[in-house]
Amino acid sequence: MSDLLEQALNLYAVVGQANSDRDPSVIDRPSIVPHHQNHAFHEWTVLFDLLWRAWDHVDATAPDQSRALVRRWRERPYFAFKRLVLAAVTASDNFTPGEKLEVLINA
Repeated sequence: MSDLLEQALNLYAVVGQANSDRDPSVIDRPSIVPHHQNHAFHEWTVLFDLLWRAWDHVDATAPDQSRALVRRWRERPYFAFKRLVLAAVTASDNFTPGEKLEVLINA
């Protein structure tokens, strides 16, 4: 699923609309966490819902896998993945306060 989101962002990058500092996710998906403000979504943003719900399940059932997934998101080149990392680390109890702070500082 992460690969599909990255592929969508790769297409935006081709036309100069996505990089590590900005991408259309900010406008097209105001909240990473499923929320009513995402009601006017563009079709590609359904990937965020799928990723979030899958990650949330993994976070609740397999903390090590959750942390590994977040680590892989941190390696992705797009701003949308930075937003996913921030949302996930904030929402999870599987990261220490120090790890959360480090993510915030390096966002």
